[in-house]
Amino acid sequence: MISKKDVIKVLMPFPDVNSDLALIKHYYICYSNVQNNKILFKCQTHKATMIAKCGGNKKFRESYFLIRAGDKVPFVRNTVVDKKQIFKLNNTMIPKLYLSPEKPSDIPEQIYEDIVKEIITDSKPAIRTIDKEKFIKLNTECK
Repeated sequence: MISKKDVIKVLMPFPDVNSDLALIKHYYICYSNVQNNKILFKCQTHKATMIAKCGGNKKFRESYFLIRAGDKVPFVRNTVVDKKQIFKLNNTMIPKLYLSPEKPSDIPEQIYEDIVKEIITDSKPAIRTIDKEKFIKLNTECK
C-alpha cells in the first residue's frame, strides 16, 4: 500500500471516466493515506509555455510548485505540482505496483515539506473527491 511522499502513476477519472485525460496515466504525490483515505497532489510535466499561459511568473508560482528533474526525485523531466487541483480518494487501497517506475519512487522529505507548506498552508486549495468505483474501473489492481 502506498504512503505519504510516494509518487504513483495512475489513471484518474477526471473530469470524468470517459475524458481524454482519464485515458492517460498521470503522476500524483501522496500527501496522506489514513485508513485508506488518500489525498493526492496532481503532477504534470513543466512546459515552456506554462508561465505565459498563467499570465507571468508570479501567477505561475501561485498555481504550481516546480520540481526540477534529478536523481533524488522520480521525474525525468522538470515537473510541476498543481496547487489548485488536489484529489481525495476514500476507502481505496492502491498497491505498490502503482509506484512511479522511475527511482526513487518517493519525494525527498525537504521537497515534500516545501510542497505541503505551499499547497496546504498558502494556497488553501479545493479538494475534489474521486468516485472509488470509477477509479477502480480504470486502475483494476486497486481495491
